[in-house]
Amino acid sequence: MQPHRLLLAVCYLSWSLPVFAQPAKPEPKRVPEKLPERVVFQPDLVFAAYGQRELKLDLFAPKDGAGPHPALVLIHGGGWQSGNKTELRPLAQQLAARGFVCICIEHRLSGEAKFPAAIQDCKAAVRWLRANAEKHRIDKNRIGGVGGSTGGHLVNLLATSAGVDKFEGDGGHARHSSAVQSIVNFAGTMDMTMPHFIERTRKDRNDPAVKFLGATYDENPKLYTEASPITYIGKQTPPMLHIDGEHDRPAFRTERSRKMLKDLGIKTDLIVVKDGPHAFWLFEPYFTPLVEDVAKWFGETLKPAK
Repeated sequence: MQPHRLLLAVCYLSWSLPVFAQPAKPEPKRVPEKLPERVVFQPDLVFAAYGQRELKLDLFAPKDGAGPHPALVLIHGGGWQSGNKTELRPLAQQLAARGFVCICIEHRLSGEAKFPAAIQDCKAAVRWLRANAEKHRIDKNRIGGVGGSTGGHLVNLLATSAGVDKFEGDGGHARHSSAVQSIVNFAGTMDMTMPHFIERTRKDRNDPAVKFLGATYDENPKLYTEASPITYIGKQTPPMLHIDGEHDRPAFRTERSRKMLKDLGIKTDLIVVKDGPHAFWLFEPYFTPLVEDVAKWFGETLKPAK
């Protein structure tokens, strides 16, 4: 073979072989529950009641240390219409092993009660933490929230709407504050008036947002504004970390709100999970590094008072 043809053949192989030799990416694996030895688990504690209807939580707490420990409310996703408190147990277990008292809460779904019921339940859970702070070795001045998807929307609303009376509800412990001091949002929206939300409700009356709010955007645009966490951003808003999967509109749903927070001098950031799908927080290989990112954020933003 002539030298120039040999060179072309080598170049062809060097360009083409990697395409065929690349190993297939492993399929994401659901993270199982695994209670660390240094974590105490208390299931099904009642935190709010509406007549005969009781809402329950699962509590994970560090065995070691006298405390008081920072506490986190974990809010599951499911389109506001499905899901349950077990979804975020693996995350709660790992964060409890790192020194946080974690509660995985249930909330009323859209088939049971429309907005603002779900956010009222989330605020009731925060008040429960403060009312039971001494019993569970909790620092009532260091409470944060974590949520994924529609749970992310609720944790965003929990962060921005401190002092909004209509979201407090009557789930109990009314004399305690429902304000949180920091949150982490996994792929939850800040603004339900964005064009894609509006178009979805116009095309489908069975859209989860319509079921959650009880109306399409055209029927009640004010309601979509009221349900948008971005509506309530102000100086009282705590630090907010947003984490999105690379394949799920990274930055899109929080870009405007992050600018508003930065303009107010409030700590905020965005982490994009490489190759991450929408529910990355439930699967490996995304889960393990995510735990460290979340623990680091709360370690920086829920520091003890000096």
